[in-house]
Amino acid sequence: MVILYRQNLLPIKERPKKAEVPAPMLRTRAQILFEMIQDAAEDGKPCPTTNKIAEVLGYSSTASVQRILIELLDAGLIEVEVFNAGRIVTICATGKKTAQPKNMQPHWRKRRME
Repeated sequence: MVILYRQNLLPIKERPKKAEVPAPMLRTRAQILFEMIQDAAEDGKPCPTTNKIAEVLGYSSTASVQRILIELLDAGLIEVEVFNAGRIVTICATGKKTAQPKNMQPHWRKRRME
C-alpha cells in the first residue's frame, strides 16, 4: 500500500532524501511539519511543541498548526496520542514514534470523560 501526501506530493516510498527535496515541496508547510516530526522520531526526541512548530512555520496562531496536524492525520501519515502537555506521534510508514513528553498526564478532555 502506498500512502500519498496531500497537495500532489510524492508517495512516502518515493519521497526523495531531504537534501534532494525539490524547492516547491519545501514551501508546503505540511511537508515541513512532517519532516520535523520524522526527525524527532528518528532521533528519539519528543514531538516539537505546538508553539515551536508555529514559530518554525511562521504562524502567529497555534490553531493553524492543529489544522496541519489534522491534515497529516487524515492523510494517514501519522497517528497522535495526546497528553496534557505534549504528544507522541507515530509515523505510520515506519512505525517510529517520538519520545514521550515529560508530562504524561492524560489530556484534560480525556479526564473529563472518565
